[in-house]
Amino acid sequence: MQRNARLTQAAWNSIEPTLQRIFAIEHVSIKEYMILCSKVQEYCRDQTDNGRLVGVGRAHVIYAALKQFLQKFVSQKAEKIRALPLAEDRLLEYRSTWENYVFSAKITNGTFRYLNQHWVKRHNESLTPLELATGRKAFDADVLCMVIWKEEMFTKIETNVTKAALELLEADRNKERGVRMDLVK
Repeated sequence: MQRNARLTQAAWNSIEPTLQRIFAIEHVSIKEYMILCSKVQEYCRDQTDNGRLVGVGRAHVIYAALKQFLQKFVSQKAEKIRALPLAEDRLLEYRSTWENYVFSAKITNGTFRYLNQHWVKRHNESLTPLELATGRKAFDADVLCMVIWKEEMFTKIETNVTKAALELLEADRNKERGVRMDLVK
């Protein structure tokens, strides 16, 4: 069991650095992207543990690691936004973070395409109605990104972002100059 955990961590450690660069909006070459896709696919398809057939791939492990990575990433961004003192700055940072995140989610979806096509659907079909109702459903990588965004960003800063938007609306209503109304569209 401990060896399995080490193999899992080693596999994720080979995936995570490139994923971090994708979410930091840093350049990732086509070669690096393809290597990342291959690593995800190979790990999802690997059905052995120390040469012993285990009967199922390890896609669920990669999925859980991706989910944890996204939760940590979005949580850190939410804290950064929350810490900004001015309403306009919070909304500017929120918009910029959202735009970058949407782009990264698209890249991530391509990276985890094999997981999407070969594990997510099969996993969901294997769940009982009770398991589906209790949140055990898996999502394609791009949808998972959006679900995590909603959970992490809005459970932590919803009132902060809403309050910032209301402050800008009030400033506009009071005819203050320089109000960035494009931030509350």
